[in-house]
Amino acid sequence: MLANLNKFCSLKRDIAEINIDPLQRGGILTPQARAALVEWGDGYSVCDFCAGMLDHITNPPVEEFVHAALPEFLGTDEVRITHGAREGKFAAMHALCEKGDTVVVDGNAHYTTILAAERAGLKIEYALPSKPPHYALNADAYMQAIERAYEQKGNVSLAVLTYPDGNYGNLPPAREIAEVCHDYSVPLLLNGAYAVGRMPVNARELGADIIVGSGHKSMAASGPVGVLGASEEYARPMFRLSPTKKNKEVELLGCTVRGAPLLTMMASFSAVVERVAHWL
Repeated sequence: MLANLNKFCSLKRDIAEINIDPLQRGGILTPQARAALVEWGDGYSVCDFCAGMLDHITNPPVEEFVHAALPEFLGTDEVRITHGAREGKFAAMHALCEKGDTVVVDGNAHYTTILAAERAGLKIEYALPSKPPHYALNADAYMQAIERAYEQKGNVSLAVLTYPDGNYGNLPPAREIAEVCHDYSVPLLLNGAYAVGRMPVNARELGADIIVGSGHKSMAASGPVGVLGASEEYARPMFRLSPTKKNKEVELLGCTVRGAPLLTMMASFSAVVERVAHWL
C-alpha cells in the first residue's frame, strides 16, 4: 500500500458551480475565510504566541473573539471553541451529569445527541413529537418525559432540544420548553447546529442554559469546529480547570481547535453576523 500513495495527492471535488446541498450551504467559506485557510493552514499556526490557553491567545485575536464577540452573538456568559456541536454536547453531559442519570432528549434529535448521552453513560428519555406529518414538539412533551423519568426513579440532570431539527426543520417553542425544564430544576441545552450562524439564536432570550453550534455546518467555516456557550452557573463546572495542569480545562482536554478551522470561522464571522441580521 505505501508504495502507491500518489492517489492521495492533488485530490479534487466533483462539484458544479453552485452547491445547493442544504447540509453544506451554511458552511460555504467566504473569500476572507478562503484566504485564512491558506494563511493559517499549518497544524499549530494559531499557537505562534500561545501562553498555554487557546482562548486567551491575543495574536491572532482569539481571546476577543471567544470572550467578547461570541458571547454577545450567542447570548451567553461564556463560550469556548470545540471540534463541533457533538463534542460540545458531550462536554456538557459529562460535566453536568453523573453516570446513570437521565437526559431528556427530543424525538427529532440528531444521532450525535444520542451517542453523546451513551458515551457519558446516561439513560435517555424521549420527549415525543406529534404524529406525521408534522413531528412537532411542545412543552407538554418535555413535562411528560421528565415525569416518566421520575416515575422510574431517574435523576434528570439535563434536557436537550434540537433547534431546528435536521429532518423536518421544525422550530420548537424553546422558551416554553425551557420554562418547563426549569420548573423541574433541569437545565436546557439547545442544539443550534443548524441555526447558529444562519438565523437569529440567542440562548438567553430563548431561556437556554447551554447552547452548541457548528462552524462547518452553519458559520461559513472549514471543519471541524464548533462553539459551546453557557450561562455562568453552568460554565463553571463545564469549563473547570485541571487541578494538576492548572491552565487546561478538563472537559475540553485543554486546547481544542488550533489551526485553520478556527481562523476561517473568525474570518467569516462578520459576514455571518450580517446574514443573520437579514434572516427575515
